[in-house]
Amino acid sequence: MANVTYDLLWRETMRDLLDMLELDPPQDQDEEEAFQHFSYLYIKYVQIYKNLEDCYDQHVHPQKRNDIKDVLEA
Repeated sequence: MANVTYDLLWRETMRDLLDMLELDPPQDQDEEEAFQHFSYLYIKYVQIYKNLEDCYDQHVHPQKRNDIKDVLEA
């Protein structure tokens, strides 16, 4: 894939990460609803991490690679 493709994937993944940070934790929910909520969060974070790893492996711009590495290590 072209570098543009991974740049778009990086932008989309960072947007997803910012959206995830804005999600509020469940309040006044029973155990089943809380479990479903945290399961969803876990799956989304794993998908975001996988996308960031793909971007890190394929990017050639050193500055962007460093930024992606910082996000992966955080």
